[in-house]
Amino acid sequence: MARGGAPHLSTHHLATNRGRRVTDQTRYNQVGSVEGWAQIDGQRIAIEPGDWLGVRDHSWGIYEGRPPLAPDARWLPPREVPLVRRALRFSMFFLTDSFSGYFHVHEDEEGRQVLMNDAFGTPFEGVIDFGWQNRLELKNVRHKLKFAPGTRSVSSGELEIADVNGGLWRLVFEITAPPYVIVQVGYHVGSWKDGGSIHTFHGPDNPYMEWDELDFSRQPAQHTLYGETESRTVYGVEHLGTMLITAPDGKAYRGKQQTEIFLNGRYAPYGFEAPKAATHGLAGRGIL
Repeated sequence: MARGGAPHLSTHHLATNRGRRVTDQTRYNQVGSVEGWAQIDGQRIAIEPGDWLGVRDHSWGIYEGRPPLAPDARWLPPREVPLVRRALRFSMFFLTDSFSGYFHVHEDEEGRQVLMNDAFGTPFEGVIDFGWQNRLELKNVRHKLKFAPGTRSVSSGELEIADVNGGLWRLVFEITAPPYVIVQVGYHVGSWKDGGSIHTFHGPDNPYMEWDELDFSRQPAQHTLYGETESRTVYGVEHLGTMLITAPDGKAYRGKQQTEIFLNGRYAPYGFEAPKAATHGLAGRGIL
């Protein structure tokens, strides 16, 4: 059972390339609590509201094209090189006993929060919800992040978040579990055994299911994608942990957070260079 806070509808995402719309997408986010149980190999795990965070991130519309359904590049003009390229996508969902919140921020290779022709092109937006009727809009964020060695996975961070009323919220967070490796979700070829992705038809079974056991408890890890013969370095980009947020009036609140970090290519603020063995987008999804 899930109890959600007020949903937040993000600014519509629109991106073009070669004169075509490559992203035309709507997304909403919702933060709340969950209660129930999960069972794995006969072991039942209780899910208590005080220990778990519930998040809904749902989108629909035209999204980035991905193989095997992406058009064959030889029949298309060369891809346009964007004047400003996104390097960082940083989104966070957080929950305390008094309020919930969400923001996402997108920066270019120099750390500038500017509008970009990208699937995630909005510079910044976010809210803090005090129930369903009282919403505080956020204005911008400044961040100081630390990363796990050999990865682009975040380990902790300090944030200064400004709201539209001039208030400053200070948030300190820590990641308390190995980050989730999303390679098996199905965004890219090699994620699923049948050679398809989340965009492809998998036959009449509804739902279509695959099963495997993968150990990513130590990261970075080595993983061989289905259909490939050589392993790649993988690491998590979805993070769970705790946080302490201090309101403008000085009152502090403890809570839980989920953080998503997609860090592509070069990113000057933290000294990251473009990986030689991975494409721009795969590095951001945790695949080198």
